[in-house]
Amino acid sequence: MKIIFLVIRSTVLHGWFFGFKLHLIINDKGEIMLCSYYVYEVVKGESNHNGRINYSRTKNI
Repeated sequence: MKIIFLVIRSTVLHGWFFGFKLHLIINDKGEIMLCSYYVYEVVKGESNHNGRINYSRTKNI
């Protein structure tokens, strides 16, 4: 089983950060067992990426 994490962050106007997280769990056969993603925004000056989650979804496949 493999766990894959992908995090993307960028700076846009007025110093706000927008991010995207993708979590995949893949079995030994290469099949996706779980897929979850989060879209969030963080106000400038916050040190962590646990800002307000605008959208999230988890799906067991």
